[in-house]
Amino acid sequence: MPADPPVASYGRVELSQRATLLSALPQLASSPRGGALPVSAAAPLPMELFGQNRGFIAYSAAVPRASLAKPGGSRFEVGGGGCVHDLGTVLVDGVSAGTLDRGKGVGDGGSRLRLREVVVPTTTENGESTSSSSSFAELSIIVGMTGRSNQGTFFDTKGLNGSVLIDGEVLKGEWKVWPLPLDDPAKLESVDLALAASSPFSAPSSSLLTVEESGPLLLRGSFEVSAEQARASSVGEWEEGEEGEENGDDGKLLGRTRRSHPADTYLGFSGLSRGVVFVNGIALGWYDLVEGPQMRVFAPGVWLREGKNDVLVLEMLGAAAGAAVESLLEPDFFGPPKKSDEGKEKGKKSAAERSTSSSSELETSSLLRFPGAGALRRTEAATKS
Repeated sequence: MPADPPVASYGRVELSQRATLLSALPQLASSPRGGALPVSAAAPLPMELFGQNRGFIAYSAAVPRASLAKPGGSRFEVGGGGCVHDLGTVLVDGVSAGTLDRGKGVGDGGSRLRLREVVVPTTTENGESTSSSSSFAELSIIVGMTGRSNQGTFFDTKGLNGSVLIDGEVLKGEWKVWPLPLDDPAKLESVDLALAASSPFSAPSSSLLTVEESGPLLLRGSFEVSAEQARASSVGEWEEGEEGEENGDDGKLLGRTRRSHPADTYLGFSGLSRGVVFVNGIALGWYDLVEGPQMRVFAPGVWLREGKNDVLVLEMLGAAAGAAVESLLEPDFFGPPKKSDEGKEKGKKSAAERSTSSSSELETSSLLRFPGAGALRRTEAATKS
């Protein structure tokens, strides 16, 4: 059996740059079928009908403010017995109203939520508006796919799979659709979060929003890999050599030559809840600190490089101040601590304890809940027992 590949810790990554995903749509969206963006549609259709088969998709439509002025908020619903596929956030004028999760099934949590009450502009006797708001609010729904079902005979479409209803009435009119396959490393590495944060496009600045209001965010940081660390592993990676070369002590193998690369690592998360992490523009996968089980994400060394490595996080539920990613030595696929685990012997590690297994400790988390948006994590300083 070959030896296990080396694993390394590259330290803590402070996610010092951030912007709302809505504000970055013009930079990140791409139409698989070509043409202008956003795509105009008569209804919020599944992503496959726009030529997309992975990633995220954003829908937006103008809604009369009067229809959202119901005391206590209006009811948002995905009709026709459908729900979001798979995780969606609903926003009104760029402010999150909550999340919809397919895992919760059709009904409250999976296809329905309560929207916040919005301001309706009124006019004085002179015809002047008493509000700076327009008579229409922008309703946005951002949906991400978390996987596909591979059983049965149905086709597991992604995005919205039904009409959008406000207080039981189908929302009609033009929809703007932004496909977000997020499969172009160059585009992901070059997205300018400072430019997005200063743009008035579709969303207020994330600095003006609370954790529960911000909704999907993009956060960025980076870590360095030294020249020595970049030569940590040469297992399984080969480059074409000259024809006729054979095995030998010089590292040649059947016409190929070894290429060194950094060691693998595992990425842990602090101040975040649920989302996708990209390293050097490559999607590594989902993390879920709310329900688990994937508390950390594997980062193969072959996708790391000597020098600066870019870390981009797409967080769906909002991020606390001081959110960070840390490169760790061990995986954690056990999910968050459960209430049933409380009171068990101290020798048994919890997920929070496992998250501090590197020389630079992550922060433990406690749950913060708010209506319609599920469980978020608010960080607290880790204390040693």
